[in-house]
Amino acid sequence: VVVAAAVLGGAAGLIAMKYGEGSGTPAGASGGTAAGSTPSAPGTTPEPTSPASEVPDGWHRVDDPAGFSLVVPKGWERQVNEGQIDYTPDDGAHRIRISVDPDPDFDHPYLHMENMEEQLSTRLPGYQRIGMEKNTFRDRPGALWEFTWNETKDHAGPRHGIDQMYYGGPGGPEYALYLTAPQEGWEASR
Repeated sequence: VVVAAAVLGGAAGLIAMKYGEGSGTPAGASGGTAAGSTPSAPGTTPEPTSPASEVPDGWHRVDDPAGFSLVVPKGWERQVNEGQIDYTPDDGAHRIRISVDPDPDFDHPYLHMENMEEQLSTRLPGYQRIGMEKNTFRDRPGALWEFTWNETKDHAGPRHGIDQMYYGGPGGPEYALYLTAPQEGWEASR
């Protein structure tokens, strides 16, 4: 079992992922515990807990059919959006998105992020990069990208996003843990 702490800026949402030894493919729900803070009402963000801890009050663990487990505030529901898995309390205004690519096209998550930025920077009105950097995430090659833009469709207005990508093993799978919320109240959402 690989336990991945989805450190999304100041937020820590722990996700446990399991994949077949050496295969790099998801292999069912994790037996590990996951906990942390993802978007919630101001003043209700629990402190991150250790894997052996209980789920914080007001939160619940979800064993997702895609092979990972995470703890989200009660009231957050699963949605599938173009093959990606979202957990949201308000139909996507605030959401954490989990993506798994079993066979990534890039040698490093940073290269994937650069490619995504090239595409999204022309499609997202008012796009501004806050930062993008290579990192090591749970002893794996990763990259962290933070940005803002002005949404014109669903949930219109200034938005903030942060994306942590990492490889679960040599050459993949690639996991992406993405948090987005309205710019107003972003600090509480983190």
